[in-house]
Amino acid sequence: MTKERLQSLPTAVLYQIAEKEGFKQNSEELERESLIEYILEAMADSRIEREIINNSAMKLKSSKYDVFQDEELVSREKESFPIPDRYNETKIVLLLRDPQWAFAYWDINDLENDALQSDMFFEGYFLRVYEHASSGFSAENADAYFDIPVSESDNRWYINLVNGGKWYSVGLFTVTHNREKQIAQSNRVKSPKAYIAENKDEILNDPLRKSIILSSLWDYEEEENNPIPQRIIAIMDNNQLDFGNSVIKEQE
Repeated sequence: MTKERLQSLPTAVLYQIAEKEGFKQNSEELERESLIEYILEAMADSRIEREIINNSAMKLKSSKYDVFQDEELVSREKESFPIPDRYNETKIVLLLRDPQWAFAYWDINDLENDALQSDMFFEGYFLRVYEHASSGFSAENADAYFDIPVSESDNRWYINLVNGGKWYSVGLFTVTHNREKQIAQSNRVKSPKAYIAENKDEILNDPLRKSIILSSLWDYEEEENNPIPQRIIAIMDNNQLDFGNSVIKEQE
């Protein structure tokens, strides 16, 4: 770190560097030149200490890092790598927010978007939300779907998922001269069943059932009328579950 480099730094930064070198700031503020001299002396002392500690075999290896060690003393804004707002590719992604809501975001390549909107018969975009009973599906065999009109300026949308325990995906469509065309298809997400929310009072009044849910033994993939795993039903038939040192008995 050279004197010229230090002179180019703001006073506040110089104080931060000096504090890292052991300077104790009091009520009296040092002049910039005095502060710079203090830093240069401290850096020189640190360099001498490193040379004394390192043996001759290590000096050659560590010398290439000396300049970086000096530069690290400068307290400066860290280099940032901002995430771009978009990647200029035609794509749509679906994220599950909670059992009843999903979030879709999309982008359209600039060239493709310009070509679409330059067509005098272009009418706009819309989302088609597909619902399926299983993960192995395609848009052609959807159990149900509904459309959401979106504008050219939209690039994200919250989607209400009507039925729990179903798989969902979203297609991004254009309409040109009354003809629909899909330009992107999202990934698939599954909306969990809302059994607990719909049966909250019953669960709260049943200590055994509540304990099973809190113990992570509840099987959310079972049918709603029988969500308790078969291995637990046998234990429940004996009217007790052993959790650690306590035994929870089913209320009559």
